[in-house]
Amino acid sequence: MKDMFPEEGRLIVRGGQKLEGAVSASGSKYSAMLALACAFLSPAGVVLRNVPPIEDVEALLWVGKSMGIGISRNGRTIGIDASSMDNRLIPPEFTSRLHSSYLIQPVLASRFGEAVVGFPGGCRVDSERGTVAMAELYGVFGFEVRMDPDRRVLEVRRKGKPQASRELDFSKVSHTKITMYTKTAVLLASSTPGRTVIRRPFIGPEMRDMAELLRRMGAKICGAGAEIMVIEGTAKFAPAECEIRPDWIESLTLLATGFLTGGRVTVDNLPVSRMGSELAALAWMGADLELPQTDGSADGTCPVSCGRGRHLQPVKLATSPWPGLNTDSHPILAACLSAIPGRSSITEGVFSNRSVYVEHFREMNVQVECSGNTVWIDGPSVLRGARVRGHDIRTCASLLLLALAAGGETVIDEWRHLRRGYHDLPGKLRSLGARIIENSGEKYEPGEGTPVEENSAMGQLSRGANS
Repeated sequence: MKDMFPEEGRLIVRGGQKLEGAVSASGSKYSAMLALACAFLSPAGVVLRNVPPIEDVEALLWVGKSMGIGISRNGRTIGIDASSMDNRLIPPEFTSRLHSSYLIQPVLASRFGEAVVGFPGGCRVDSERGTVAMAELYGVFGFEVRMDPDRRVLEVRRKGKPQASRELDFSKVSHTKITMYTKTAVLLASSTPGRTVIRRPFIGPEMRDMAELLRRMGAKICGAGAEIMVIEGTAKFAPAECEIRPDWIESLTLLATGFLTGGRVTVDNLPVSRMGSELAALAWMGADLELPQTDGSADGTCPVSCGRGRHLQPVKLATSPWPGLNTDSHPILAACLSAIPGRSSITEGVFSNRSVYVEHFREMNVQVECSGNTVWIDGPSVLRGARVRGHDIRTCASLLLLALAAGGETVIDEWRHLRRGYHDLPGKLRSLGARIIENSGEKYEPGEGTPVEENSAMGQLSRGANS
């Protein structure tokens, strides 16, 4: 699996350009990952459209192929034929780069009555992710779970019949674990005949997309996105198709480039109904948002543009499960707050390590400090180019945002995380006027924030050598 991805390399960004223009968001990462897991459940075949070609999707498809699943592709349309799936062992070396690999466990358990799956990996924004066995949840469906920390795998075996009528109450499940619990429960319930009632599930936008696909496959689901979800499972799935909706966190990232650079960027397919809290946060801090007067297209999207307003003000923000402010938006909005006069704050309510971006922000002259789960930012900052390191998907994105607004040249090492959650974000930003090159590992030694030299990588870009 190590060889399937490009070298980590670095991003080299020359800041100071106002970004202007229109761009489209790719399909949602989270909805695509769930759609693939649902497709793996069914031997009947599923076709998915508008699937984003990002590394996390590619990794899950690679795991699917290792399980014997047939996968056909035509651009961003992917056909899944899971009728030949036969592998029930997914070792940790296959799952260590992918947090969503935990979705494989309920799929294999449902299909074969047993599974051995490596601990999930992915972004290191919480310390508890790899050790959640969810034994009680699986027990309701007749499974026994055993965690083997030495082998770094979770083993699931059927030990009895599932309860005829099942009720799960997630009201005491932490914000950190609620997405994993809910998505696992929905996969198990949809493939198990009988009724499952889930109280206080995770209600993020991707859950409605997941429920819509599972209904097309033959499960009966009501209450997706509500406090009580009821699922009538099926033992026989039907062929189905679905289209992945645009990514709301990518949409926020693109809007933020207009705000931070002092330009104006339009996302022409922004899923506005899924971004109420994020759009409110931008407006509250003083972003100049332009939304159409209509309700948008049939899929709930519409063009939205963002620039920097004249009256900026400090804000206090807090992340929480949907419909609150998404935890993934935290570093993106923190970058925006660096431009706001006064003291602003973001309190993290989901992941314990979300604020790892703080030390890298300081390298770029952001006046920021962290106290407990709250980050304080004093602005406006005079941003300067620096050499920084990506830690996770959203840290990489936030550093790229700062680099676009900073003086001088910024180098972002370990930027591969960006490719896990965004499809060609550097290319989209270049179409708006950004000066970015993707360097795959050759030696790079300029001073931090130095002017562009004739023979530097960015100097070549400015002359069109890499355009």
